[in-house]
Amino acid sequence: MASMSSNSSLDIYMLTEEHMKVVGCIDLAMSLLSLLGAGSILVYAGIKKKICIPEVYPIFHLSLADCLASLCLLLGATMYLTHEHTMVMSACHYIVGAAVCFYIITFLLTMTYAVEVYNKMKRELSARENSTGRKARKKCNVLHPLYIMSWAVPLLVAFAFMLVTRREEDDWYSILPPATGCEACLPLFHYNDDLCMSQKTDVEGWEKAMKYLFLGPLTLTMLVNFVIYVLIIRAFRQIQMTRGVLSYQQHKVERQVKVKAMRYQLVFFFCWIPSLVLGVFSISSKFDMNQYFWLYVLQGLTAPLQGFFNSLVYGWNRDGFKRAITEPFLKHAAPSTSYSSVSL
Repeated sequence: MASMSSNSSLDIYMLTEEHMKVVGCIDLAMSLLSLLGAGSILVYAGIKKKICIPEVYPIFHLSLADCLASLCLLLGATMYLTHEHTMVMSACHYIVGAAVCFYIITFLLTMTYAVEVYNKMKRELSARENSTGRKARKKCNVLHPLYIMSWAVPLLVAFAFMLVTRREEDDWYSILPPATGCEACLPLFHYNDDLCMSQKTDVEGWEKAMKYLFLGPLTLTMLVNFVIYVLIIRAFRQIQMTRGVLSYQQHKVERQVKVKAMRYQLVFFFCWIPSLVLGVFSISSKFDMNQYFWLYVLQGLTAPLQGFFNSLVYGWNRDGFKRAITEPFLKHAAPSTSYSSVSL
């Protein structure tokens, strides 16, 4: 009787198999598009041998993380749609964990990029005020640990999490009947806590921790990037003011900087607002996944596209990147001169 009641609750609150297939198909298509977009940056930068050039280095890191996240999502969606996940359910556990990990890395790398741009603005302002850039250049090395931390911290946390919550293959079948919607290889990011996590009581705390470990960096990135880009615009205006009264051309350049900063923010918000909203909603014990199926579809149409949009706004549509990747005279530029020489 209890089992029948539990199955009834799952049927009411979990996404149906048809819904999951729709989300799976969307994830498959969108992640493939992101894989192509991010992959184009990696391949072209590799062929041109300009990975370590300051204008290319940040987007190469971001594209690599986007590529790995999209690859995990593509693999998970393929396994789900071909029903391979019912035979190797333990593999889904690692695929979803890896996908979430690489997406968190992309969050941290977007913050690192914003810090780099702000650091460059401050260096230029200091150079104008002091008539030399020596003092500012000494601070360039502070950005090297940011790249290491952006990769190392999420990878270590994900590795520890997957070790703690790992199970033998037979154990997954005993706690998660296939078709409950909880075990899918699709990183929907947010399930119904009471229904999915109660099936795994011994790791319930860890599963909830994973949700908050995803929502935390996501929310932090939105807030920190907004603040940093406001500071970037302010610093840029200060640089312009050192030349005296602003001319029409200087006002025009300032507007362009504002548009670029807004574009980075809009892309990130567009991709992750549906996931953030779902995360907030799913905290409630009465969260009904079926009721918000449209939001899962919207999440599938936006979040996996991050790699594609990043390849455009940080790469192919950015003048500094295009010049660095195409102009021959930059080929022999010293890669270690400054990781902070990236332009907005």
